[in-house]
Amino acid sequence: METNLKINPDIQYDVLDEFNPVNGSCLEVVDENCDLQEYPVIELDEKHFAVKFYIFENCDQKGITFTGKLYFPAILDALRELGYYKKQREKGEFFFVRERDNIIKEVEPSFTKDEFYTAHLKNLEQPLFFVVDDLPITLSIEAQQQAYLKQANQVFNKKFLEHLDTHEKPILEDDQYNSYFFFKNRISITNRSELKTMEYSELDNACVWEDHMIDHEFNYDQDFQDAHYPTFIRNVARGETSRLDAFHSAIGYMLNNYISPSRSQAIICYDEVPSDIGEPNGGTGKGVFCKAINQLRNTYKLDGKNIRSDDKFKFQGITERTQVFWIDDIAENFPFEMLHSAITDGFTVEKKYHHQFCIPAEKSPKIILCSNTILSEGGKTNIRRQFILEFSDYYSKKIITGAEEPIMEEHGGLFFDKESWDGAEWSKFFSFMIWCAWFYMQEGLKPYTQVGMERSRLIQMTSPEFNEWVAQRELKINEEYENNALFNEYCEFTETDKEFFKQRTFTAWVRIFAETQGWEVKVRASNGKRYSRFTEKQ
Repeated sequence: METNLKINPDIQYDVLDEFNPVNGSCLEVVDENCDLQEYPVIELDEKHFAVKFYIFENCDQKGITFTGKLYFPAILDALRELGYYKKQREKGEFFFVRERDNIIKEVEPSFTKDEFYTAHLKNLEQPLFFVVDDLPITLSIEAQQQAYLKQANQVFNKKFLEHLDTHEKPILEDDQYNSYFFFKNRISITNRSELKTMEYSELDNACVWEDHMIDHEFNYDQDFQDAHYPTFIRNVARGETSRLDAFHSAIGYMLNNYISPSRSQAIICYDEVPSDIGEPNGGTGKGVFCKAINQLRNTYKLDGKNIRSDDKFKFQGITERTQVFWIDDIAENFPFEMLHSAITDGFTVEKKYHHQFCIPAEKSPKIILCSNTILSEGGKTNIRRQFILEFSDYYSKKIITGAEEPIMEEHGGLFFDKESWDGAEWSKFFSFMIWCAWFYMQEGLKPYTQVGMERSRLIQMTSPEFNEWVAQRELKINEEYENNALFNEYCEFTETDKEFFKQRTFTAWVRIFAETQGWEVKVRASNGKRYSRFTEKQ
């Protein structure tokens, strides 16, 4: 390694302080502009000392030589100056973050390696010069880079980087009283009493996640009702006041990142008009609804057809910064019960080749599901964890051949597109969404009486013919019906062959119908016949 050191007697250097290899003394180091910069001289033992990122040896006979080794504490100091820290998860595992101007982001060790190399080595134009006892020393660019490349893996790995300082600065996050929206030009704050903004310079010893930044500037426009997205919401809600309130409150709920575990629910988006069995239609705008949330909140989208309750990696795309978990296109038999613990207790996330970690309920993402069919799982446990939105066929009924794009055609362009929407349209969209956040703060989730959900569930669990018959028959509560007579009526109405359709199947369908109405079926036997009476559930 001795050949990496060069003595250039033709260059004259000014020495302001004599060199003494003890902690705290300084070398005068020349940069590419020939200005002198001070670097601390760190004595490591009787023969070794460190300057900048490098370790040198003072040999009696050979003079000062470069050992070829890096001085790791100086690299740690440089990473601190670049804004790198470690941060602790709930169960004690560390990950790494970079903070700049009160904005933090999670980074991998390789990211720190690349930035350190770019900041300190990649673009070097001059060797490292310093003077020891009037002796000018030169460490070439190549020697610096070679030493770094040989030893970088010893520094930029998880174990070593845990020597970084722990990031302790509080993170500005939603709570039960406030929702924060981090736009490029300002922070919008929503609470029960007002909508207000603040400048990033006003952050008092707090920071925000880069993942939560919205890549738009924002100026509140109270005249947002004529904008495309509020119009879209009115269309899918048929303009009905109670259903509009439900949509507005659901948007606000999804935008507020605070979760009360005892009151947490998943938003479920269905089609109001039931699809034919085996031929789900879609096209009602459920995806547009979720994409609107994604414009303001960090959203992880998962294909519902690819999720299984026994897959331990099913949540691996979720991070501590995920604010919304969107499960799209779920099937009728989607195992909703697997979300129970996530809704009430938080998420346990296991990623391939990583340690498992937990996100507590109060910091977990809100859940939204979209389906063209009604979930078959019923019961009070599921129902109290679900908030249902039904999307009308306002747009889907205009799809005749499958080539039509009714939303785009009616609104003159793509939603959430920088070419289709100008700055005014974006501001009205964001203003509407933030108003919804305020509405939720005021009112909470506002349920309404669903129009088509129970009808769709009944069709899925029985048949379209049974649904048609039961609607025309108008079975009534507290009236008693003779089972065999009802069965014969149904078979005659639908021209069903009794050889292939059994009464026990019909009886089961009657019970399913009663459940969709919130009724119970009381059965009694008399003179060899069985009678059924519908009563309110207790």
